Amino acid sequence: MHKGRPLVKPMIIVTTSGYFISVIGPYLANSKNNDASILHHIIKNNIEEIKNWVKENDIFVVIRGFRDATSLLEELGIHAQMPSFLPRGRKQLPTDLANSSY
Repeated sequence: MHKGRPLVKPMIIVTTSGYFISVIGPYLANSKNNDASILHHIIKNNIEEIKNWVKENDIFVVIRGFRDATSLLEELGIHAQMPSFLPRGRKQLPTDLANSSY
C-alpha cells in the first residue's frame, strides 16, 4: 500500500454462488489497467484458456467498471448483466426493478 491505495490488483473470476474459478494477475493499479482493459487482455490473449471455459449464451454478471468491455463479450456471444444499485438515500429497490431480470 502506498498513500492508502493498492499498487497492484488481481482479476478474480467467481461464480454466482461465490466459488472462485481463477485469480489472474496481478495487474498494475493504474489508469491503463481498469477492469475493462484487464478483461480485454485476458480474453484477447486467452489467459488460462478462458475461451474454453465460456460458451455462447453464457451470462457474465459484471459491475460498471466492465461497461467498456461489453462489446467484446457480445462478440463472443456472452451476455453481460449489471446489477441495479440503490439510489442514494433508498433502502430498497422499487418492486418492478427488483423483480426485473436486469
